[in-house]
Amino acid sequence: MSASIRNDVATTLEPFYKQVILAFAKRTFNNRYSQKAIQDYEGIYRQFMQDVGSTRITEISDTTRQIINRTILENQTAGVAVISKAINERMSPKFTRARASTIARTETHTASSFAIQKQAENFEAPQMRKKWIATTDDRSRASHLAVNGQEVGIDEDFVVGGKKMSYTGDPKGGASEVINCRCVIVYTEPEDVIVDQEIPREINIVPTESVDIKDVVFVEIRGSRTKARQQYNDLLNSQLSSLTRLAVIKNSLPDRIIKSGNKGYYMESRGEICSSLERKTLIHEYGHHIDYELGDRTYISTSYGTKNTWSTKSKEFKEAYILDQKKLGLAPAENSFVAEIQVDILTDLKNALFSKQIIETTVKSGWAKGLKKKKPVDVPKIDGAEYISDIIDALTKGKFQKEYYAWGHGVKYYRINGMVEKEIFANLFALNNSPQAMAFLKEKFPNLLRVFEERLKEIGN
Repeated sequence: MSASIRNDVATTLEPFYKQVILAFAKRTFNNRYSQKAIQDYEGIYRQFMQDVGSTRITEISDTTRQIINRTILENQTAGVAVISKAINERMSPKFTRARASTIARTETHTASSFAIQKQAENFEAPQMRKKWIATTDDRSRASHLAVNGQEVGIDEDFVVGGKKMSYTGDPKGGASEVINCRCVIVYTEPEDVIVDQEIPREINIVPTESVDIKDVVFVEIRGSRTKARQQYNDLLNSQLSSLTRLAVIKNSLPDRIIKSGNKGYYMESRGEICSSLERKTLIHEYGHHIDYELGDRTYISTSYGTKNTWSTKSKEFKEAYILDQKKLGLAPAENSFVAEIQVDILTDLKNALFSKQIIETTVKSGWAKGLKKKKPVDVPKIDGAEYISDIIDALTKGKFQKEYYAWGHGVKYYRINGMVEKEIFANLFALNNSPQAMAFLKEKFPNLLRVFEERLKEIGN
């Protein structure tokens, strides 16, 4: 194959290989190597194209080569982009059904296996070992069944059918050992490594007394102040966890609470909570008050808000959210490769928290008044999804809300110094009594949850 034809084939096939490794990168963010690996994937992709992808491109059959050659000749004045598109269109009918499936399966397997091998090498654990696991059925090659369970060092090769292979799908094995391979490699260490600290879920300090806000100045716009005060008191006692209730009992009460139907805020300078009777709104705003109480209680006026809370002053809290931010792959993207991965990560997070539901509404004003219309809305899948979404929005500086239409405070709000930390704290406070939310937080934000709980637990000591 001429160099020019090979270059055009590369232009056609390279995006395919990149997508495979991108997909692999996304799948591995939740494993124990992900913290280090996120910045490695672009290098892995480049190395794959240099060491493997170029070789695969030259191993195209004569028939396919003829198709490609004819297509290039027909479009020689059209430019690379047009030629590549034409190659794809011309080749598509030839790659249907069994052959297309074989090619896709084989090339996907090779690219993803290469990526996981390089990622394991980059982890720099010299005692790490790898084990070949074959699919034990009548469709598996005898040579692959023969090495099932074979274990070698991370830098060593398996011997498969008399050929040395570093990983499943390794082109060094030749077509006879690579095409339609379904084997996998498992990477292990003599002693398992724990990256994230274990989070103590059992809180031994359980307050027996109830929260009582009778001394708080209560502002009721309409109705009975006494009744409203009791409603808020009951809500706090029913919705606070043992840990957050302890924090409320051990710290000073807010100076006043304003009952609201749809507003929610905490004003540090006045010690004032404004909240509806929606359980998480009240707990969230009370979380802001606790964050302030745990700080130095010195009101520092800025252009917007204050910078005197525990969350904004704590080095451990900031380090924790940066660590979880990196672990999830949400740190500011340093290159286009990582940016592409982030799109899938944020999309998956949105889908994990919300589902689309079509609702019917009635137009209330204008020329269309009275008409029915349907619109899609996001419906939370788990209790507290909106507050988890706002944590993600904080970690992405409003990107989650702006670009993915998720629940959150948005870009303008998170540009304000200190708001990222304060909202994360208040959201964690609001979610502490929700088993569904806590399970999600433990998986996605283990370091934030650990530091938050440790600080609140200190109150009891």
